[in-house]
Amino acid sequence: MTPVSQLHTEQLEFIGGVAGKLNEFLAVQQDMMATISPDVAPLMGSISNLVTGGKRLRALMCYWGWRGAGGPAGDADILTAGCALELFQAAALIHDDIIDRSDTRRGGPSVHRRFSQLHEANGWALDNERFGHAAAILTGDITTAIDDSFWFGKKNAVTRMTASGALTEYELPNPMSRPRRLTITPDDVVYYADYSRGYLGMYNPKTKASKEWPSPSGPKSQPYGIVYTNGAVWYNESAIRPNTIVRFDPKTEKFQSWIIPAGGGVVRNMSVMPNGNISMAESGEPRRARRNQRKEQRNELAGRLHRDRRCRAGFLDRRAHRFPPPPCQPRSRVLDIHVIDRRDVERQQLRHDESTNHSQTKRTARFGAGA
Repeated sequence: MTPVSQLHTEQLEFIGGVAGKLNEFLAVQQDMMATISPDVAPLMGSISNLVTGGKRLRALMCYWGWRGAGGPAGDADILTAGCALELFQAAALIHDDIIDRSDTRRGGPSVHRRFSQLHEANGWALDNERFGHAAAILTGDITTAIDDSFWFGKKNAVTRMTASGALTEYELPNPMSRPRRLTITPDDVVYYADYSRGYLGMYNPKTKASKEWPSPSGPKSQPYGIVYTNGAVWYNESAIRPNTIVRFDPKTEKFQSWIIPAGGGVVRNMSVMPNGNISMAESGEPRRARRNQRKEQRNELAGRLHRDRRCRAGFLDRRAHRFPPPPCQPRSRVLDIHVIDRRDVERQQLRHDESTNHSQTKRTARFGAGA
């Protein structure tokens, strides 16, 4: 039988582990939220203050249930489960204090009372109480949302399958990463588009090295389709209107961006063709939906709804000297596919560097010429 003193020490270690993991996790969350808006800081601060105290009863019941069922001491998964339960309890307490009209919690003002006092101290307009209730409800909802990140963040990994069918997972360093698409270089380096955080990420399974770069258009750019060709990474910023195509040079770690003249819709997938061109599937780009419905139906399987003569077999002819004329007002959602000649883009960029007197409009026209 295990001595009581040893069990007590084990329990204290678990409580300390929960506190440390919560503090580390909330610090990451605060940094991420700060990139969205500085106004979120008081909300995140209220969550941190609330989960700092407490007896950790929910986490402890989870832990000892695990141990009673034969689980090992110090397991990382049960520590994660305990932290998730503490955050879920905190969210419930925030909303419960509003329902009960409780002004205190764990020896201090309740969350809605803190925000009411903040409103009054700053002399803001309208009602203090209503502001406090609204901010506290939002804080509780955020707590519930980030509670899920303990599980989803833990599972963020790059998975590799060998020829024999064996699977290997490489966990990403940032628990907030949400890769939507990835591409692999000839030497097995993985680049991924972090959709939710607006980052381009790199992971090398051989050296375990990883690095991330913020996308040029910021945290709300939503990188999506991505490919690697001729020593560069190309991807799309799907939240920017119009969409942009971004080129990243791994050697210099520099970005270049170009606007998609047609708008882009949402470029969900990109691929490299045998001649080095880059094809993009533009979901929701409806600019030719009304022009010729019969021809649209015939070309639906090819994925190209466009009546311009230069468009054949689902792709924009590279020999064209410009993008199609401006669209009419659409009524339906269809799919467009464009092809970018990477070499033309690079030549036009060099041409621009040699002549700085050209306007942005002319640069866009030249980019269109390479499509």
